[in-house]
Amino acid sequence: MVDSRLEPHDANQLELKLGYKVRPERKRQRYLVESFMFVPRTLGVSARSYGPERFFEDTSTFIRLSTPAVALEALASEGRAASWFAPLGEELDALSAGRAASADGLVRSLKLLGSIYRAAIRDQGRLLLAGLAALPAPGAPKAEVREGAWVASMARFAEHLRAATARLRSAAQRCELANVPRAVAETWSAVDEHVSLCVEGRATALVAACDARGARAGGSPLSEVRDRLADVATDEYRYRQGRGYPSKAVAGEANEALPFRRRLLKRITSSVLFLDSEYEPGGELQRDLIAGVAAAAAMLFAVLVAIWAQVHWGALSATFAAVMVVAYIVKDRIKERGKRYLGRRLAGRLPDYVVKVRDPHSGRAIGVCREAVTVTEPSHIDADVRALRRADHDTVIGDDGRPEVVIAGWTPRSSRTASWIPAPERSSPSPARASITSTWCCGSARGAAATGSSRTGACG
Repeated sequence: MVDSRLEPHDANQLELKLGYKVRPERKRQRYLVESFMFVPRTLGVSARSYGPERFFEDTSTFIRLSTPAVALEALASEGRAASWFAPLGEELDALSAGRAASADGLVRSLKLLGSIYRAAIRDQGRLLLAGLAALPAPGAPKAEVREGAWVASMARFAEHLRAATARLRSAAQRCELANVPRAVAETWSAVDEHVSLCVEGRATALVAACDARGARAGGSPLSEVRDRLADVATDEYRYRQGRGYPSKAVAGEANEALPFRRRLLKRITSSVLFLDSEYEPGGELQRDLIAGVAAAAAMLFAVLVAIWAQVHWGALSATFAAVMVVAYIVKDRIKERGKRYLGRRLAGRLPDYVVKVRDPHSGRAIGVCREAVTVTEPSHIDADVRALRRADHDTVIGDDGRPEVVIAGWTPRSSRTASWIPAPERSSPSPARASITSTWCCGSARGAAATGSSRTGACG
């Protein structure tokens, strides 16, 4: 596992985000994720009222590749992070020379670069904002020294923003040539506009943080870097105006379309990372085998009774006919009870749903996810999970004060890696490998979900 995070998505939904490391040297990888949600009994959640079908109706799952982690400094330096720019340059060279080139490949390269830029700008910007927020108040001991270190970092950030955007626009400027497919040109416009918005947004947030420390007064290193960041934000706004992009605020207007435009551009850019998912009921083959075993046992009983009755009374006697009718009734009950018995014994090992994960570009299956869920009693789960739940009331009778049931789920996931990891990740010797991020949202009409615990394990 790379990381896991459980947090409220909104007033009615929980979001569980899991990251899986993908190692190119392994042909197949497997992960097992177990989750436990402790729900108050007063909500009326039980195995009868809240079965797997109801649970999965209340959930949504999104599976995508994690955005490659590339430092903004590397994007701003010519010659560094070249593996992410190379596919774009090769395809554009082919188009410029009149050779056939893949429009899909160009679109994918542009979107991937846009996603990398967005993540790099966001992460570095968050780091600087957190650092500024943690500084002691102006006038406190050592405040000026610590502020000076962050001022230098913000000055480098401003330089890297300008250099990185200039490098991206220089690499992709040929996307506007007449012989470039329309889909490529439109994708470049969306990526360019989105990156510009990201730059302006982070620079503006840092300007506001500087103003909160009194940088607007002027005459200090902080005020100087504040002005440089303000220039970056202003230049990006003017750049979009000059390009005719619609993402610009109009004075005196509500500008209600601007947030929608931001979300739209983000979805366009990040769409390259999402994988296709196909859902189908799980355990169908196993259930068919269970039904077959039960039917075989019932048929064996009927055959043995038929042989015994024929030997004792003959095939044409009334007694034989009566015995066979009774045997048929018993046979039918044996089959039904056998199916229920074996089904209960194996229910905990069969998935409710199977999710096949496919590469949207090639259509090839790259992984499978089996999901199962059940509502059970806390006493039926492992002691270490119960101990985590009782961490805030570690007493014998503490559970009596808040009786609960547990929505327990398990999700074994496996993936094939050799055929679908992007080329820069396959060839890179860096330990930072590709990874998959799975986002799971649960929202119930009952408003369920109290405290949650999760446990993960992996096997290769």
